Amino acid sequence: MKNFTYITLILLIIASCGSPAPGDKNKSAAENESMAAPADSLTLNGYTFAEATSMVKELRKDPVSSHARTSIWFSKAYIDSLSQILPLENVDGFRIYFAKKNGKNAIVMVATKDTTIKNPDGTTSKIHQDYFELKSAFFKTGGRVEAGNIIHDAPLSGIATASTADCTEIPCNKSLNSISCVLGKSWVNQFGKDPINIRNLWYSTRLIHYWKAELDAAVRKGAKGDGIRIYFAKKDNGNTALVMVTTRDNGTKRSDYYNCYNDNKKNILDVNDNGEECPVMCHGSTWE
Repeated sequence: MKNFTYITLILLIIASCGSPAPGDKNKSAAENESMAAPADSLTLNGYTFAEATSMVKELRKDPVSSHARTSIWFSKAYIDSLSQILPLENVDGFRIYFAKKNGKNAIVMVATKDTTIKNPDGTTSKIHQDYFELKSAFFKTGGRVEAGNIIHDAPLSGIATASTADCTEIPCNKSLNSISCVLGKSWVNQFGKDPINIRNLWYSTRLIHYWKAELDAAVRKGAKGDGIRIYFAKKDNGNTALVMVTTRDNGTKRSDYYNCYNDNKKNILDVNDNGEECPVMCHGSTWE
């Protein structure tokens, strides 16, 4: 009887070694392929796959925000480059993972591709699969890819202190689900040193094209659009969020602005800057 028990136990151990990990058992082969990214793969904000993995895992081990305020700024030149290059890479969007680097809040920004997967029941689904095999020389040339200028606990400014006049809603080319200036201000001010409870947020590449069109229009009209700022934020329901604001040089470089200089609605329509949340909508994510 004992021999039978030992043999059974050994067989169970062998079987379990070939089974998918608990977090992977519902993933398709296409989703798991992203974990085998090339060693020289880069994220959209310049981290290697190994660096990005380490940063995401660091936050998972200690999810409490390192600071009460965090924002990341990207230049107009960088947004212009992404708007031009990403369509050539045939990507459909980008996913922003909350992360930490050396104990401080950070983000990992990854391109995604529209991918069809086969479900266990034989049906198919479309997902936004993380994509690391960017072919453009832009992502392989030193100094071109921006990690973003990260600022922690800066004095309250920008959208956090926007006045009612600043936040006067001007019709923009965004969807009804987009984050308004008033809502963005509230969410940014609600963020604090609390646990970051959302793993990542997905956005369409149309948002990048929207930013480019808006900043180009600001430059044409003398407003000197110079980039975008991404704020860590907290929704009314307690979920961690990101609030994205265009910036300009109004005597002070990288100053937030909230009005819309791009009045060509045929150019960009129905853009959403309120990202799809994981852990609810996670299919295609590398680090769930």
